[in-house]
This record gives sequence, structure tokens and C-alpha cells, in this order.
Amino acid sequence: VDQKTNYVLGKPITIATEKDEYLKSLNGVFSKKVHRQLRVLARYAIDGGIAWLYPYYNEQSEFKLAVYAAYEICPIWKDKAHTELESGMRYYSENIINNKGELQTIHRVEHITKSGIDYYIYQGGTLVPEGHSDHIVHDEQGFNWTKLPLIPFKYNSDEIPLIRGVKSLQDALNQVLSDFQNNMEEDPRTTILVLKNYDGT
Repeated sequence: VDQKTNYVLGKPITIATEKDEYLKSLNGVFSKKVHRQLRVLARYAIDGGIAWLYPYYNEQSEFKLAVYAAYEICPIWKDKAHTELESGMRYYSENIINNKGELQTIHRVEHITKSGIDYYIYQGGTLVPEGHSDHIVHDEQGFNWTKLPLIPFKYNSDEIPLIRGVKSLQDALNQVLSDFQNNMEEDPRTTILVLKNYDGT
């Protein structure tokens, strides 16, 4: 995973354009922090087969990017080829302190659509509505993106993680090492160790 991430995103992003104003704006967006986020995105995609990037504006009207792992997002695709999204469901847990001062885990669900985000709490096997918000709020006015702001980054076209291709090899290697260690521990008298270049011999 480290090798593949470094191969793709080992060097910082280089932006070239004839317009200095455009270059300045893009460098403001693709900062060192965003480059680190893209490395995390690549790791998530390699580990899970797919990862997700969510662009948004924070309360200070600054453009930001959020990175979600494959297990956090349940995509609802428009087509079988998985090229266009209808919407997406984000599921995550949050620890809070309740009124009694006890630590409580709340399971939250966000339904992300073109018309905004619907918030729910998953409780007792049902979704309890919590509210709705637009994707962007500026001066108490809501705005939404023209396209669904959930961008998939696939490790491959089949969305299969790296571990599926190498797990059998890793398991076989672990089995060989385990058997060798067991044999060494059970019958050390029949094991010959060859030490090379020890004390000049």
C-alpha cells in the first residue's frame, strides 16, 4: 500500500498555467494539506477498492475537501457500470456525553443528494430524521452543487481492493514461516543452522 501510494503521490502536485491569477487560486486550493489528504484518499482506495472525496465550504466560507473510506459511504448508482451517482449514504458513529454525564455512542446517517443533505440518527433499527441542510450556506442563504458533490476514486474498474489479489500469497507465506518455526521449536536437534562469515570462517 505504501509503495503504490508513494508511486502515485510521492511528489507534490505541480500546476502549470499561463494565467498567474489562476495559478495563485489553484495553489491556494491544492495546498500541502490537500496533498496529504490525497495520499490518505489513495490509501483508502487501495485498501477498500474505492474512496470518496467530498468538497464543501466551512463556516468561514473556505473551500475544503473531506476524505471518506469505502466503508463509510454506501453509493446509490444510476447505472450498472458505476459511472454516475444517484445519491450516497454516509454512516458513521459519534461518541457524545449525554445529560447524565455518561459516554454514549450515536450512529448517524447522512443522505447526500443534489438538493442537499438529509440527517438521520440510526436508533433501534430505524432512521430518525434530524433535519436537512443545503450543501453551501452563505449569509443564511442555501446553495447546492449542480452535480452530486461525492467524487469516487476507484483503485480499479471493479472496485476490488489490493488485499483480494495478494491475500492468498500472504497466507501461504505466513503458513510456511509458521511451519518452519514450529519445526524449529519441536525438534531443534535435527535443525542445522549455517552461519556464514562468522569469525572469519
